[in-house]
Amino acid sequence: MRSGSALENALLRLLETKHFEEISARDICAESGVHYATFFRHHAGKETLLDDIAANEIRAAADLAPPYPRHADEAASLAALCRHVERRRDLWRVLLNGGAGSYTRQAWLKRVRTLSDAKRHAARSLPGGLAATCAAGSVIEALSWWLGQPSGTCGTRDFVPMLERICAPVLRP
Repeated sequence: MRSGSALENALLRLLETKHFEEISARDICAESGVHYATFFRHHAGKETLLDDIAANEIRAAADLAPPYPRHADEAASLAALCRHVERRRDLWRVLLNGGAGSYTRQAWLKRVRTLSDAKRHAARSLPGGLAATCAAGSVIEALSWWLGQPSGTCGTRDFVPMLERICAPVLRP
């Protein structure tokens, strides 16, 4: 569907220079060349458009991240998360450091809490909900910092050990 893709791309372009709260559905339509009525045939509002863009990315990344990774090894989990974000670096840069940063952080925390509730597995050093909240905050803020670094200055190989050190107090006893 071309109009859906055009709307998504337009919102991502706008988020490079404006905060999400400053963008209207009319702005997105003007940027995309999609008629205003067509926008609302696809989305209830700009929030649902952003949710569509971010939901799969956040779900995939949060499923890789501690404290509830698919991998038993925390280091492997963090490396998998970083590789995922690196492959979609431009999108994640907009989601975290562009105008959608606040929204993305809230959605990330919600996803990690959902995983925490579903798995009922807590880090041994903290109660589950607190461990999930601290880990989610640490990971998302570290990713935001990493994506803000000039290209080529801090690669995945350099960043993963930093992220391990950041998360260790929360994830280990």
